[in-house]
Amino acid sequence: MKKVLLLGASGSIGKETISVLLDSKDDFTLTGVSVGTHSELLESLIKEFPTIRYIYCIEEDAASSYKEKYPYLHVYSGETGLDKICSRCDYDIMVNALSDFVGLKPTLNAIYLDKDIALANKESIVIGYSLLKESLKISKSKIYTIDSEHSGLVRCLKDESDNINQVYLTCSGGPFYQYTYQQLQDVTVGEALNHPTIKMGPLISVESALYLNKAYEVVEANFLFGFDYRKIDILFDTKAEYHAVVSYNDGHYRTYKKAPSMYDPIKFALNHYQPDDNDETLYIDTLDERLAFMDIKDYPVLEYAIMILDEGGLMGDIINAAASESIHAFIEGKIKYTDIIPLIDKAIDNFPNNIENPIYEDLKRIDTEVRVFIDTLIKGEGN
Repeated sequence: MKKVLLLGASGSIGKETISVLLDSKDDFTLTGVSVGTHSELLESLIKEFPTIRYIYCIEEDAASSYKEKYPYLHVYSGETGLDKICSRCDYDIMVNALSDFVGLKPTLNAIYLDKDIALANKESIVIGYSLLKESLKISKSKIYTIDSEHSGLVRCLKDESDNINQVYLTCSGGPFYQYTYQQLQDVTVGEALNHPTIKMGPLISVESALYLNKAYEVVEANFLFGFDYRKIDILFDTKAEYHAVVSYNDGHYRTYKKAPSMYDPIKFALNHYQPDDNDETLYIDTLDERLAFMDIKDYPVLEYAIMILDEGGLMGDIINAAASESIHAFIEGKIKYTDIIPLIDKAIDNFPNNIENPIYEDLKRIDTEVRVFIDTLIKGEGN
């Protein structure tokens, strides 16, 4: 039975992970869990999973309350608490469902401890690409992706991995598919958060609307499978049925097709990519006619993936920090939707990518500096 540490239990991926664990109690046991500000969720989790011994919540008052009520638990909070639960909890696989930069350190901690990771926090890879690569070389740790597209790609590659011509990640198109720039000028926060096929957290919902998440997924595909970005294309599938497609040199295709859900990718990752009996890929001669290519000329946000992979160093950190800060400003009503990408570009222009192999402290410093820079621009204090 695998022992699981779940980080980010109150988010959409975290809640779906709980569903998987409840359905698989013979295979998994939950030994540690973290939540953000929704500390009230811990009460039900402690009752559902009596194997929990380690918990983390941001709020000090909530942590004190749980310490008093459950003296047998190891309870952590505050800035250093996440590090403590990651290093002290007894687990075999970590589900990293945290959002943004905060997910990087737990990923590194798991690698240093030779623990496996079911990774939903793609920012870990985007920000810490080279640092994670080097760390994995001296670790027994394995990363299993929770991303639905990459999960589908794993299945396709398992069936047939020779003579690959091209790999395709799919995209539903999001809430603003085929919108003109003029139409985008007036979109609301509510519209941006209203993803048509799957419910996600606010940050990832806006990243998806912008197609920024697709740039991140190209970086992730390179990291996980070693594919050059020139071998990776994006296909629009507005029905969100196809999750991945692989084309081969003889002209045929292998696809993974399933109704949109994060339950299956989570279970697949927790099971170290062991598929269910009914989990099959499809062999096809031609692509579905309704699938459309995402052209980088029409969606220049994909160029961020090329910049991150070609330039390395701090580039992923700069882009992610600027994007995150700008998106939060949009959600809070401080800027327009169409202001986000120009702000990211200003951060890229302002911060030199001058550290080839950054360590965690370098990444943390740049993350903070970029966010301050973006905040200053938004307040009208910058140039």
